[in-house]
Amino acid sequence: MNRRIALVAAVLLSIGILSRADSGFTMRAGECLTYRIYLAGLVLGEERMTTRDGGTKDGQAILLLEQTVDSYPSVFGLVDYHERRLISWDIEAGLPLAEEATVVQRRTSSRERLAFDRSRQTVTIDKDYSDGRNNSRTLPIANGTQTGTTLLHHLRTFPWERGSGRIALLGGQGTEWYAFQVETERTPHEVPFGRFEHAYHLTNTELRYDVWFDRGPGHLPLEIRSRLGPGLASARLVDARGYK
Repeated sequence: MNRRIALVAAVLLSIGILSRADSGFTMRAGECLTYRIYLAGLVLGEERMTTRDGGTKDGQAILLLEQTVDSYPSVFGLVDYHERRLISWDIEAGLPLAEEATVVQRRTSSRERLAFDRSRQTVTIDKDYSDGRNNSRTLPIANGTQTGTTLLHHLRTFPWERGSGRIALLGGQGTEWYAFQVETERTPHEVPFGRFEHAYHLTNTELRYDVWFDRGPGHLPLEIRSRLGPGLASARLVDARGYK
């Protein structure tokens, strides 16, 4: 199924201080988060998330969310992966309006475009391949549907603090629903960027997906783990700017 529910999922294809965070959290322009990607303890690459002002569209304030994944040179020659995604994000609704992706994996490439029509509750997906193939389809979606790329941004708003325990995620046939569980960590969570005294641990058993979030005002995603694929993959925060 074409789903990118973790920072590391694309690579797997080739592979605070507050006791309670502000539930009104929104992302801001100028933020840049950098993660190092691991598989079975080996460093495979880096993912970067950058947020910038997108102006307005139809009276809506927009953020442009750019996410890139780049593999490091591999001595085994097994990993050569580069991905760039650009998302137009409705700040008030907390939903994607459009998403574009370019993926280069060794000698092949693809380009994907997602256009959301919230009034009709549909998303149109167009995908072009380097060999000339094209695939286009329109899928029904429920209100609140996130993509695999925007899921992490949605979870940064801590929806469980507002009584929500389910995720509306875009799947192969439209919206799919997944439950998640959240625990308050009793011990600090440490990543290369630093030691965080207060964290949430989110788990989804169906997708085999774990995320740790700082409970401070930046709602930083500290670490993501995925067991989709050969072994345990993870992405750990190594740098964060502009989040305060």
